[in-house]
Amino acid sequence: MISGPCTGNTSSKGAVPAPLPANEADRIAALRTYELLDSKDDPLLNHITEMAASLVEAPMAAISLVGDQRQWFVSEQGIHIHETCRDVSFCAHAILNPAEPLIVPDALLDTRFVTNPLVTGKPLIRFYAGFPLINPEGLPLGTLCILDTKPRDLSKEQGAMLLRLSLITAQLFETYRSNVMYRHLLKMEKEVYNRMIRSSSDLATKASTFDNALHSIMRHLDPRLGWLSARFRNMQTGGSTGIFYNPEKPHDEELELLWNVIDSKESSPISESPHTEFVHAAPTHTEYSFLAVPVRIRDRLVALLEFLFPDHRRMDPRISEIFNTMAIHLSIVAERELVSLELLRRATHDELTGAVNRSVVIETLEKCLSESDLSDPDSFLFYIDLDGFKQINDNYGHRVGDLVLQEVAKRLRDISRHKDVIGRLSGDEFVLIARNPRVIKGLDGLFERLTENFRRPFDLEGLTLRINASIGAIVIGHQGLSSSEILSRAEGAMYLAKSGRRQGISIADEEVTKLLEDRRHTDGRIRNAIHEERLTLLFQPIVDLADGRTSGLEVLLRIINKDGSLLPAKEFIPIVDRLNLLPRIDDWVLVSMMGLLKEKKQELGHRGLFISLNVSPISLATQGFGDRVIELIDSSGYPPSLIILEIIETVLLEKNSTLLENVTKLRRRGVRIAIDDFGTGYSNLLSLSKLPIDLIKIDQSFVHEIVEEDSNSPLLLQTVVAIAKSLGYEIVAEGIETQSQADRLMELGTRYVQGYLYSTPLPYKDLIEHLSKSSRAV
Repeated sequence: MISGPCTGNTSSKGAVPAPLPANEADRIAALRTYELLDSKDDPLLNHITEMAASLVEAPMAAISLVGDQRQWFVSEQGIHIHETCRDVSFCAHAILNPAEPLIVPDALLDTRFVTNPLVTGKPLIRFYAGFPLINPEGLPLGTLCILDTKPRDLSKEQGAMLLRLSLITAQLFETYRSNVMYRHLLKMEKEVYNRMIRSSSDLATKASTFDNALHSIMRHLDPRLGWLSARFRNMQTGGSTGIFYNPEKPHDEELELLWNVIDSKESSPISESPHTEFVHAAPTHTEYSFLAVPVRIRDRLVALLEFLFPDHRRMDPRISEIFNTMAIHLSIVAERELVSLELLRRATHDELTGAVNRSVVIETLEKCLSESDLSDPDSFLFYIDLDGFKQINDNYGHRVGDLVLQEVAKRLRDISRHKDVIGRLSGDEFVLIARNPRVIKGLDGLFERLTENFRRPFDLEGLTLRINASIGAIVIGHQGLSSSEILSRAEGAMYLAKSGRRQGISIADEEVTKLLEDRRHTDGRIRNAIHEERLTLLFQPIVDLADGRTSGLEVLLRIINKDGSLLPAKEFIPIVDRLNLLPRIDDWVLVSMMGLLKEKKQELGHRGLFISLNVSPISLATQGFGDRVIELIDSSGYPPSLIILEIIETVLLEKNSTLLENVTKLRRRGVRIAIDDFGTGYSNLLSLSKLPIDLIKIDQSFVHEIVEEDSNSPLLLQTVVAIAKSLGYEIVAEGIETQSQADRLMELGTRYVQGYLYSTPLPYKDLIEHLSKSSRAV
């Protein structure tokens, strides 16, 4: 305790007590707020007393606090006394004039101290210099003092340095008091502040919505906090909890005027922490303090907590810290809600275009069906597929393709109403679900607006494109169809438009139903063939133009129909892709081919043929695919350097990290990578040097025109060959059907060719016979 009898170990007999300061009561009250009673061994304070003693080369230094009956040292050097009675305190004299330090050059010559037991006995003080420690209210708490056992004085420089240390000590005390006040604030107001903070903390995990959290905080806002009036605003929704008035405070009718003044000003805070603003308004109250507590997430203001306090012109900053803590908890709720909304949006919307995804489309169709009047359905589904979108990606790159998709979604939103739904199913396929279309001037008007969207050119970053779309449509309701069947029929109607069998918007009807039945039958036939592994490999020789020998083989997959006929790849690969069966097909081809190479090592191994296999993008982008291929090649015993994997060019331009990792791993093992169908893809010659490839296969459509006089193909092919050679790539030209094509390719510097001029794709037995004949013919 600061009060109470002296408990020091030094007698006060012979001492001349200092008189009490005029503001002693205020001083003692202030001293209590620091809670430094009997504190010691504070590293920072000890460092200050060490510095003070060292600066003036004194044997003793201390930081004292003067209570009502005793003084104690919160830090001391060389004195070895922790407290004394106030009657013997030199520092009690020093605090009488806080504006000046008390310097006693020789205590034996000073009537105030000549009989002081601290002078006549231990520690035998002869010299004393005390620099008052003054708090922000101007009240002296104690001193930073220097003591010596012999008479002396301080130089001007020493006095200045000790004064500076005393100011630092006083500032440090304020830090301590601030922490004490904060602890006491929470302790004394535990029922009030802690409940508020705890409730806001609980909301961080329990509040269903941010708006609910704001209203909950307002309901638990304790009147004992001293606020007159409060309001919480949700900047996300523009909503408010409304203006509340403290029921424990007398109602001030002018508070309403104050809120009007606040609302008439720019009241959104720009700081990131709570701050206090003063509102000068009501004539009977020259000042009320207005505390604005912003709640922010991601540098965005999401809520504003506003309080009016009476006569709080010097509002304690710790009160603001309480509200700031509450704001942090509320920001967690807001962030959680925002993340939840973002996750929900990502789960339900296409990130590129903002359109809803397939699951939301199905959900919307289900809702339309449940609300539909079967006798008079009033909603339509439009199935939209862009014509030639693959060519846009191939010719201009995926960046332009993405811009096209974004513009399509924007145009669809422009013609739709808030209740309509825009969806993106996959790739370039969109749907528009129009609810109650008659309210937008009937179906004819809607049809016209929909088709008009694709008549207007697309201006994309300086590039102007004309893009058509094939559109299928179906009435939602009266057919008794499920949501997935409605979607399938609209897609079938769209295919009729895309195939040219219908003009304009194609409405689903019996023809569409038959088309879907045929497709389901075909899908089932293909799926069963793969499940039953009615698959076989054919081999097309790749010829070296230099000597006419077969140098390699392209491995081609065929499906065996139940009647024994073979189904060409162009008739089943798109279906297999749509059924997501390509990885299974790729694995079967790899396993079968590597097994054949192992089994027929004697027939194939000595020929040194390179083996070229097609791989789908989805397989190449699958984790572990590279390891799987290497494992199969190693099991075959065939040299990895003689294995070529053919992939399409655009796959490598997509910068898929897993795909590139697989390609890199395969190439390091010696497997070569070929770009298949070069000339149909993006075909940016400058990009070739950046692609991890070893070989380029020129598409047959590029080759067919090389002998035509009015074609640019020879010049283009010559350029490609030259660039490929400079980069160290081999070239294979596909689809060679005439000798003139082969001769022209040889002139241009192409080494390898394949096509019907040399051989059709052959079963293995016929291949071996072909290889034997060709080797004898050379």
